[in-house]
Amino acid sequence: MALFQRYIGIDYSGRSTPSAPLPGLRVFLADRESGPCEQGSTHPRTDNWDRQRLATWILERLLEDIPTLVGIDHAFSYPPEAMDLRVRGSWDEFLAWFESRWPTRNEAVRVHIPGKEAHLEEHKHSVRLTDRWTSTAMPIFKGWEANGPNVFFSTHAGIPWLRWIRQKAEGKVHVWPFDGFEVPPGKSVLAEVYPRIFRRRYDWDPSFTDDQRDAWLVCQWLKERDEKDRLAPYFRPALDDVEERQAAIEGWILGVA
Repeated sequence: MALFQRYIGIDYSGRSTPSAPLPGLRVFLADRESGPCEQGSTHPRTDNWDRQRLATWILERLLEDIPTLVGIDHAFSYPPEAMDLRVRGSWDEFLAWFESRWPTRNEAVRVHIPGKEAHLEEHKHSVRLTDRWTSTAMPIFKGWEANGPNVFFSTHAGIPWLRWIRQKAEGKVHVWPFDGFEVPPGKSVLAEVYPRIFRRRYDWDPSFTDDQRDAWLVCQWLKERDEKDRLAPYFRPALDDVEERQAAIEGWILGVA
């Protein structure tokens, strides 16, 4: 039996400022009756999303009385060695610490790099356990000195919005796996995804940009796996107790089993 009624795939972008419409920020939505369809921005003058408007739109969808699974393609946390020692036991504490260092709900990521260069360079090759379980996932800090787009900018632009959504949702949304690997029946879920692991599974519209393709792939995979009653096992990856505790702090990519 399907776990959800609606599926949203998001290809994220950490470019520019939070209020800047970005062509690389793409959103596809599907439900039980229809396949993935691109969602235009709520901006009055452009179809391109900005991160502020997208966060509000995501929150609204998650709080509707429709069990929804949202997959976003940026990391939700750090490898433990890159965290402050005081926040390595709680994702909520990590989120507060992170936003104190990277207040990117208000400003561009690049504005907050000065003064952090040594930390970024030190952890340039640090990876999470879930990254090790894939063949192509990049270290979160790789490319910090570049102009983007890359995983560094997407992650550092996106994590504060996860905290904002979590606070606004007041426990009504399950952020996987931080709120537990078991997903409560009928509850909407927000999860990290990695579109590259789905690229050979489907044929997509050849007119898509790379960003459209990746958002479509996520949406299509979520819907197709759930309709075939094959999504649930991905919420319980084959981790031992130590690995599961680690993943509860540094996150896990949905689809990596």
